[in-house]
Amino acid sequence: MSSALSIALAFIIMVSFPSDKKRQRAAGPSSIGHGLRIVLAQRSARLLLLSAVFSFMGLSVMRSFLPLYAAEQVKMSTVDVGMLSASVWAAQLFAMPLLGWVSDRFGRKRTVFLGFVLSSCLFLLYFLVGASYQLLLVSVAVGVGLSGTSLLLAMVPDVAPKSMYGTAVGVYGSFEDLGSITGPLLFGFVWSAFGPVFIFAASSITQLFGAVLVLAIAQERSMRLGSRGETSLSVGDASNSENASHGK
Repeated sequence: MSSALSIALAFIIMVSFPSDKKRQRAAGPSSIGHGLRIVLAQRSARLLLLSAVFSFMGLSVMRSFLPLYAAEQVKMSTVDVGMLSASVWAAQLFAMPLLGWVSDRFGRKRTVFLGFVLSSCLFLLYFLVGASYQLLLVSVAVGVGLSGTSLLLAMVPDVAPKSMYGTAVGVYGSFEDLGSITGPLLFGFVWSAFGPVFIFAASSITQLFGAVLVLAIAQERSMRLGSRGETSLSVGDASNSENASHGK
């Protein structure tokens, strides 16, 4: 996992530095601090990084608390718990390539958004689980939904300058780790304060936040493209007017 220092530095820069498109340069960054400033200057990049936090918070509950929940609440044996965990990751093994193809065909943002929404809804099904086979089915379904959110990484080229892909992916990885750190802390508190099954309600909320952030990224990009189109249209109209005046 990335160091806590890198995470703290990313947050300090995110809060301290306003968005400034003039910071983008064609050349690579002169230092890691300079690179972070350029990446985090983009509002859509900041939204993507926060989405990664919520995505990995959802994954963390499956890694950290699902086996514990299965053993203590559903009374599954050690072997059954191992099979449960293996089944969840096997579902993701097969779902990831399929969802990657879907994202290429129908759009990355749309696929990731649907993954967040699906995961948010499926987490609530844990309230209906009473038997081991039900826990298995719901967990496999949640694993497939979370596979869609894992495609967030493919959105990095949409929000980062071309010369900064490496830096952007590195920062993205730190925010994934941040989700893996904060998730168990939050869910452990929820387990103790409200009850074991409520960790899945908390997970549902984190995925809903992720969906809202992805929707905001899509709107941000649409506004940016719209403003570029208006600028191009204005330039074209000015050029046509100038040509017409010269023609006279």
